Amino acid sequence: LAPLHLLRCSAMSDALLRCLAASGTAASLVSLNCHGLAKLTDSGVVVLAAVASDLERLNLSRCTGISADGAIAIVAKCRTLARLTLDARAISPELSVLAASRAVELVVA
Repeated sequence: LAPLHLLRCSAMSDALLRCLAASGTAASLVSLNCHGLAKLTDSGVVVLAAVASDLERLNLSRCTGISADGAIAIVAKCRTLARLTLDARAISPELSVLAASRAVELVVA
């Protein structure tokens, strides 16, 4: 199980998350830091959530393409998620309730 840091890799997009998912790499991630990846969208994190079964920490701060819908998908599908870092605009009442019910710490960055 490994962490992966993709800080400010401006060229990275949903295609990277799809590759991680397809290759099986995402299944072994415990921590993923995507801080500042502006090209990531809800579509990419939904693909990641479907296979990242051991993910405990995810940082999506300054990922402007991530909305509450993408964050909800992550919290709903990643059963081991303990901490999710997001921009304040991606936080919704529904996400807050779901995160609390799953004991996921939401961090606003």
